[in-house]
Amino acid sequence: MKKLYYVFFFLVVLAFSCSKDSLLNDNQGVQPLGNTALKASGPVFEVSPGPNATANLILAFDQAIAAGKGAVVKLLPGTYEIGWIEVKEFYGTLIGVGKGETIITNLPDLVPDEIIGLNKLPALITFIGGDVTVSNLSVNLSEGLSWLGNNEMNMLLFSDYSADFTPTNKHIGVTLNNIEVTGILIPDVLLWEEGPVIDIPYNNFNGVKFAPDMLDISTIVLRSNIDINVISSNFSKFLRGVYVWGCKSGNLDFGTKGGSVFTDNNQGLVVNENIGVNVKIWNNIFTVPPYYWNGIDLNTGESVFGNYQLENVMGVLGNYNIQNNIFNINYSNGMGIMDAWRYSHPEDPRWMNIIWSKNTVITTGEGAEPWLAFSIKNALFSDNIIKGFCPAIWLEFVGIYWIPDTDPNYNLIWTEGCKFVNNKILSSNVHFVFYPQTKDNMLMGDLTNLIVDDNGVNNKIIGKTNPNHAGAKHSMDLMNRMEKVRRMYQK
Repeated sequence: MKKLYYVFFFLVVLAFSCSKDSLLNDNQGVQPLGNTALKASGPVFEVSPGPNATANLILAFDQAIAAGKGAVVKLLPGTYEIGWIEVKEFYGTLIGVGKGETIITNLPDLVPDEIIGLNKLPALITFIGGDVTVSNLSVNLSEGLSWLGNNEMNMLLFSDYSADFTPTNKHIGVTLNNIEVTGILIPDVLLWEEGPVIDIPYNNFNGVKFAPDMLDISTIVLRSNIDINVISSNFSKFLRGVYVWGCKSGNLDFGTKGGSVFTDNNQGLVVNENIGVNVKIWNNIFTVPPYYWNGIDLNTGESVFGNYQLENVMGVLGNYNIQNNIFNINYSNGMGIMDAWRYSHPEDPRWMNIIWSKNTVITTGEGAEPWLAFSIKNALFSDNIIKGFCPAIWLEFVGIYWIPDTDPNYNLIWTEGCKFVNNKILSSNVHFVFYPQTKDNMLMGDLTNLIVDDNGVNNKIIGKTNPNHAGAKHSMDLMNRMEKVRRMYQK
């Protein structure tokens, strides 16, 4: 009797197992390529490349979401040409076998019309809500898209809500670990007196974007709840390598667990128009080629740049800690820092909190700028190293130069109370420029290699100086060259 019971029990277990496997492998009308196109083993759902890559990847995400938190969508080696994919409330991992071995790219005939018609941001893969990890793969933009130009596209988009969907938990956590995101460069003719034709990604393409999934932001936009952790990744050849926009109360970590490399982007890392965020940018490498903008861009000035209004929230505007990074700057704005909140909200006295320390800036070319800062207060720049060949580096604390002094809020754009302390200036004859819209700043340390140009109010210069440099004024030749660079950036 016991033997019959054991046989019966074994058959029940076997039937259940077969039924479970059948459920996990149900392709719901999608025909996988061979036996390995889409497999499931417990919480791991494997996908192979092939002509049905889009459908198979969507199915794998659906099954992983149904399986619950911690599920894994695993991409086997190869190239996946996919169309638009949207993933809602995924609490799991998308993983490949390594950068350059698992490659996601766009179908060559991909067009954004349908996405735009839904008031959404075109993105190859959009994650809305959840807690998402993407690791060990490449995401590459292929050439040949007919709509390259001013249309926005994102390779990866992470949102806590979209124009037509808000998760129960309006939040998304994101970890990017050991991924590579690569775009393409678009030839562009600059209005430069020598008339060069150079490749600059003015195509409004972003490698990775963190923002609400909404195209029309003409009304009040609710800020996003996003936590970000970027580890040991690469971002190159985009207008913006990584773009964080419109967030609140998030922890944005770029590099404390392993720095990333930002190369040949018009702007490497852009953290704009956020409130209440805690930002760490550590251990990264930013390479800015000639005629590009900057390695890092930080600002809070939404009303300065567009006819829209982001939700206001209480608390600090943001804490920014930038340290132990390497910046390779060639005839470009090295880092843009702008806290235009006071201009946009004159009734609100808040400012960003900024510490910029222990970074190394290597400059090449006479137009290179390690810092280009507008309307910031009480920022600390300490123990940084500036080196490389550049007879005219500009270290600027300036006002927002495109706002005229006739603007009623012009007097709110002063840069004040900043400290530039104990930095090692290894290049010789470096111009340090305080523009007229600066006051109460301090420059302290070994200043023998600096040509100090103080046009501001009550700025303090303390330390060892070269008598021929202190209080000097920059030449008209330098002013003219710098104006050419500014006109180019304002294009």
